[in-house]
Amino acid sequence: MKKLLSLLLGISICLGLLALATFAAEAEPPSISIYIEGSSVEAQATGLAPNTPISFQGFYNELRDYLGQPVTDAEGAAKVSYVSTRDFVAGDVIKVIIGGGGLAVPLEATYTIEAELFTVIFVDWDETVLDEQLVEHGDVAAAPEDPFRPGYTFIGWMLDGEVFDFETAITENIVLVASWELIPITSLRINAAIIETVARGGKYNFGVIVNEGAIAQNIIWTLSNSALGRVDEAGNVTIFERTGTVVLQATDPVSGISNSVMLRIAS
Repeated sequence: MKKLLSLLLGISICLGLLALATFAAEAEPPSISIYIEGSSVEAQATGLAPNTPISFQGFYNELRDYLGQPVTDAEGAAKVSYVSTRDFVAGDVIKVIIGGGGLAVPLEATYTIEAELFTVIFVDWDETVLDEQLVEHGDVAAAPEDPFRPGYTFIGWMLDGEVFDFETAITENIVLVASWELIPITSLRINAAIIETVARGGKYNFGVIVNEGAIAQNIIWTLSNSALGRVDEAGNVTIFERTGTVVLQATDPVSGISNSVMLRIAS
């Protein structure tokens, strides 16, 4: 019976040691986490000795900002927070040093405030992306080179239907849209002689010439005598197998400006 009790006691001790070894292996290592918001700093330490005072020092840019001495809880954790003398900005370095709490050497953690970046996208009238910029919070975007669109004058970059002011601080992602104004047609003429000789059965497209910068769009074409030929929306003229004269006219539907030439069908 004594041998059996000794054996059971030995097993119990071994199991106890195994449990302690397992607990020690699973215990989390000491660590510090830093959380920043505005001018507030919160440092959380874990894996320290339970119910033990620790020394706490906080710095920003190597200037000491706070010194305290909290006590860890029953699980070996401690949380300390403080408010700095100013809001932190991009580039600031926050450092936390904790000593005591069963630590052989102090724990140190460093956090660098990163710049908050926003995207400014520049798109054309057809949603083509012309430029894209990353801008730090509070900075301004740079106006890109004015885009080009045939027949139009560039007005500016629009945000929500309003011309965007490039002195505006960027605080969110935005999309700027190019705004255009149609260059009006102030002069128009058919690219042919006032009296143009054409052949029976011939096919022609004379086109029109308009003022510099403008482009001819949706020109209305007409022939005065449908018995002698026809003209389509693109200005393609077909002369029938007949003789005579017919007037070809081109009209800009926006300005109402028109021009005409006489087509003389050769016999």
